Amino acid sequence: MPDDTTILGLPLILAAQAQKHVTHNEALAMLDVAVQLAVINRDQTTPPALAVPGDRHIVAPGGLVEWAGQDGKIAVMTETGWQFTAPLPGWRAHILAEGATAAFNGLAWVTPSQGPGLFAQLGVSATPDATNRLSVTSPAVLLNHAGAGHQLKINKAAAGDTASLLFQTGFSGRAEMGTAGSNDFSIKVSADGATWNTAFTAAAATGEITLPQPLHLGGQVSDPASPANGTVWLNTTTGEVRLRAVGATVTLGAGGTLGPADFWLVARFGSASATVGPFAGTAISSGTNSTAIPTAALNGLNPFGVFLRSSAAANSGYRYCTSAASDYFGVASRKFRGKCLWRATASNTVRLGFHNATTNTDSDNGAYFEIVADQVSAKTAANSVRTTHGTTYTLTANAHYTFDIEVDAAAAAARFRLYENANATPVLDVSITTNLPTTGADAFGAGVVATNAATTASDLIVLYEMGIGTVAAWRRAAG
Repeated sequence: MPDDTTILGLPLILAAQAQKHVTHNEALAMLDVAVQLAVINRDQTTPPALAVPGDRHIVAPGGLVEWAGQDGKIAVMTETGWQFTAPLPGWRAHILAEGATAAFNGLAWVTPSQGPGLFAQLGVSATPDATNRLSVTSPAVLLNHAGAGHQLKINKAAAGDTASLLFQTGFSGRAEMGTAGSNDFSIKVSADGATWNTAFTAAAATGEITLPQPLHLGGQVSDPASPANGTVWLNTTTGEVRLRAVGATVTLGAGGTLGPADFWLVARFGSASATVGPFAGTAISSGTNSTAIPTAALNGLNPFGVFLRSSAAANSGYRYCTSAASDYFGVASRKFRGKCLWRATASNTVRLGFHNATTNTDSDNGAYFEIVADQVSAKTAANSVRTTHGTTYTLTANAHYTFDIEVDAAAAAARFRLYENANATPVLDVSITTNLPTTGADAFGAGVVATNAATTASDLIVLYEMGIGTVAAWRRAAG
């Protein structure tokens, strides 16, 4: 008969053994350690100084002092000191400090979280099934990194299969993103879980983006401060779509539907003719016009144009205008665009846009740019009551400028934009909402009036082009 039990190695009482209680008590002490095993911790290598009888620990690797050479064993404090029990594979111990149960695998104590866990189905506050083998009911799910990055991998067997994230409402699909039916990445949405619309596709072979549905830009009230090339945005204040290319901001034209009131008349000035398109040329006092443009005024943007000059008479000059009482606002939108080169002569007064001015005297009615010396400002006038916008701009000699005015059909506002040389971003962009003439009694014409108060013949401007009409017709013409 053996002296010990096969599994736990408990001492057996032998036949005719003296002091049987000693063997019996020894076996009970060993059972006291192993049965319902719970230890304080498993991460200490040195015995705690204040241990009391009954304290149990699993000796961590590298045991010291009394625990030296006892790695992995169960250490129990007794009345006579530390005693050690070697575990067998399969033993389980509840680690009080961790709130977890560890099992001895023959080499080390391992909790379920430290070893591979294989589950046919797993539910976290939810019931899994044959399809949804992992099911979680929770306000949120956190997938955290383990010291660096983190990837969530969704693998499929073949290109024609689906690897996707499906978003549902009441267990009915509403949005899906992933590779569904091909290796191209797509985003789809549905209002009812039955009919799906593809909003976005990225080709796996090229990365090319396809937007099957119209793209709606949310927009912003003003242009971005420093947009990078390739930026596209909607300016909700103007309703214009703009993009940045080659360091310049381009406004996309929109032709719209032309109505019976829409028109666009444009005149290009290349001769000293008295009539150019809808504009009639007239000397103010003894001013002149000429195509003999000074070499310094040729900046490569337009080699042709008409040179407007004053004479030695005070307040003389030249103008190209339509009839001074041929239009008013509030019937349809209105557009004026004039292109000229500034000569920066002192004592100049130049007005461009919608106005009824015929001399250096200010306009009674209209919406126009006024240049005094080299300062340009935006103005409106109705029955001689005027509004001048507080923002001005200083013109540069021999620079090319485009003066642009738009008034909406309701005549609620006049927008003034000034462009310098080839820059597509305006250097001046302001709006005025007051003193806009909207009755026939406050009619005006359109064009340019250039004068000089000095008594010496002076260069005024080089006029290249002027156009008038409606906003829709201009946009259709501009493309």
